[in-house]
Amino acid sequence: KVSSQEALVCLMESKATNPTALFQLYFETCSMLNRNF
Repeated sequence: KVSSQEALVCLMESKATNPTALFQLYFETCSMLNRNF
């Protein structure tokens, strides 16, 4: 289960290393959170 804080950290790290992957990761994270809650 991914907490919102963990998701945010993951997004920040992704943005720092690969900005173009941010949107894909964001949507994947939202889908994951939606399934878990």
